[in-house]
Amino acid sequence: GQVSTNVMPIIVHAEDGTENNAVDEFYLKAKLAPGSDPVSLTEMLLEFSLKDVSSDLGYLSGKTCSNLNESNATYFFVEYLIEGDNQAAGYLQRGDVVKICFNSSRAVGEDETIAMTLVPKIGNPTVIETALPDIITEKRVVIYP
Repeated sequence: GQVSTNVMPIIVHAEDGTENNAVDEFYLKAKLAPGSDPVSLTEMLLEFSLKDVSSDLGYLSGKTCSNLNESNATYFFVEYLIEGDNQAAGYLQRGDVVKICFNSSRAVGEDETIAMTLVPKIGNPTVIETALPDIITEKRVVIYP
């Protein structure tokens, strides 16, 4: 009875840390939790929260993470890294591993707390709360787990 549809995060990293010790591009690798039903990406909300601002992002199909520099903090893009047996564009299905990418509404600095919430239309939200490292000097910064 406790099994419910949700998205399971694998790893989160941010990029662009070489300028001003802050990042603004976020990448989340995820898959379905065991026992989950497929999740429609167009019916999923990604909320990205900082201490002073939050953004609700919707899925924009037809774009990949290579289009991230064309984006504002309104949409997230998805790339399929591994396709399951029943892979269908616009859905996260059993066996799929995806990379979700998005821009923050502002640069996120060192030791700043962030929260990402993935809310499928049906199922449980997935919340990732973490803080950026105390020192950001690299282009790529792993922030979860």
